[in-house]
Amino acid sequence: MNPDQDIQTFLRMCSSYMDINALGPDWEQEFVRDMRKLKIEEVKESFRRGFAKAVLGGLSAREYEKVTGWDFDTGEEFVEHLKHYWAIFYPDSKPEDFASPGSGLSDPNAYRGYRIEEGDQIWYSVERLDGVEVIRVQPLALVERTLHVTYELSSPSMYDGVARSLIKTKILRDVCLDAYRSVADAITFKSLSTGLVATLPYD
Repeated sequence: MNPDQDIQTFLRMCSSYMDINALGPDWEQEFVRDMRKLKIEEVKESFRRGFAKAVLGGLSAREYEKVTGWDFDTGEEFVEHLKHYWAIFYPDSKPEDFASPGSGLSDPNAYRGYRIEEGDQIWYSVERLDGVEVIRVQPLALVERTLHVTYELSSPSMYDGVARSLIKTKILRDVCLDAYRSVADAITFKSLSTGLVATLPYD
């Protein structure tokens, strides 16, 4: 058994969705959809890290074949298989971006925030340093002492927990210069992409 907990998470999910003897007609779309809807973000993060580590050589074909029933003639064929499915799950990123906490796109410094105005429309955007938008934030609304933040995930590699953190640092702090800190005690985040709503202290 592979001792890496992230790879164990990856294998556990693959055993549920990629059993070659039990694949439905839309299994790929179902797997991707269910992982994006998963509410336990620690599991989503662990799955992605484990997936990245597997693509980068941290998992043997034998271990993978044992839980999925797939069969590969060569190690190269196995790696190409993993790369193919990585591109389906995370088409706008590379395994190197997420192989460890703080690496690549796991690093908050890989993002920046903007306030955008077009005519009478105002919104905010969090982008990667390569210019790819990952979060779009609607105009902020202060109700009594709660700041309401409604946003969309623009990238399939972005999750709500990370999005909330980036909005706080890249939009509320860097772009808005913490102007809401003195008038808001809490922030309610609503994701239009997943439907998740979370209210957190304004800290």
